[in-house]
Formats: sequence, structure tokens, C-alpha cells
Amino acid sequence: MHVTKASIHGNPNVGLYGFCTEKYVLVGPEVPKDMHKTYEEIFQKPVKVLTIAGTSLLGVFLNGNKKCLLVPNIAYDYELEALDKLEIEYQVIESRLTCLGNNILTNDKYALLSPEYKEEDEKSIGEALGVPTKRRKLVDVNTVGSIAIMNDKGCLIHHEASKQDIDLISTNFAISVEHGSVNMGNPYVKSGILLNDHGFVMGDTSGGPEIVHADRVFGFLEQ
Repeated sequence: MHVTKASIHGNPNVGLYGFCTEKYVLVGPEVPKDMHKTYEEIFQKPVKVLTIAGTSLLGVFLNGNKKCLLVPNIAYDYELEALDKLEIEYQVIESRLTCLGNNILTNDKYALLSPEYKEEDEKSIGEALGVPTKRRKLVDVNTVGSIAIMNDKGCLIHHEASKQDIDLISTNFAISVEHGSVNMGNPYVKSGILLNDHGFVMGDTSGGPEIVHADRVFGFLEQ
């Protein structure tokens, strides 16, 4: 199994409550324990429970790639100590824009950042991730990380993304890009999907066509 639908206590915005890469799967304590086994089967990594700023909203606050996890400066010391124990490489980002998941779109090749980040923020983020960076809007919004989500095969993006937006992503991230939605038409696709290269979890109010489309965009129907 590489895909399933889920909700967190009735909330279909499953992407808000976790963050995963090919190395680890992190979920907030609000994710029910009986879902951990399903997550481990889909993402093929053990699930670890963590809070950031005392909340379960890991998808809002965390970002990163295979090289480094980005953590906002509002994380508590005990949360950083938990990351140390998990032996996860991370960098604390000193910025007033603490919702790193919403404000950054990245993979192992490139990163797009909200234009609200300062030049010094961009430098520290790029150095931590080990990729070139650019500050700009997508779909005329600053929260570029909230409107797209990608793995190594493909990127799903807000249905109002322009050809210029799509060309920018496909060229710099070296990935195919298509419009899409989650949870019956929500264009902020990051909120409704938790994803890595092995599979994905999608909000349980998503329609069949949304799931099949995402399945194809992320490259799983070819496997």
C-alpha cells in the first residue's frame, strides 16, 4: 500500500500534522497512535512523535530536504533535544516568518522562499539546505510552500498557478508540475497531503479523481 485517506480527529488537513522525508517521519501527538502503523507502511520509515512550539502542527512549522531539517526559532529547547536524540540534522532559522512549511518550497535541488524573508534569512536557509534559492511569489501569494507539494517524481500545485509559475518550478526543481487540489477542491494542496517518495496520505474528504490525479503526478501509477 502506498496511499490512503485519513483525517486527524475529523480534520482532513493531514498535511498540517506531520513532516516526512526519505529519512524520517515526524508526526504531532494529535495523530492517533493507531495511524502510526499505516504511516510506517506507506512511508517505509518508523514514525516519531514530536511537537514544535508545543503544537502538533509540524507541517506548518517544519521544512527541509534530505540534507537538513529547518526548524523555527520558536521551537522549545526540549524539542531540539528530541531532534538531537533522533539524530536528525537540523538548523534553527532565526526569522519572524516561523511557519517554514508554509513559506518555503524546497527539494534537494532548489528552494523558493516567501518574498517576505530578508536577505540574511535567504542566505541561512540556502546554506542549510545546500541549494540555490530565490525569493518570489507563486499564484500571487507569499506563502509559496502552502500551494504546492512535491516528491522526487512530481509536483502538485494550486490550480491558478500560471505557466510562468509552472515553468519556474519545473526548470529549477527539475521536476514535472501539474495543477491539482485536495479535499474536494482546496487549492492549498500542502495542507491536505503528507508525502515522500514511497507514498502519500491524503485528506479523507478528497474525491476519487483528486486522489488518482495525485497518484499519477507523484509517479506512483508508473510503478
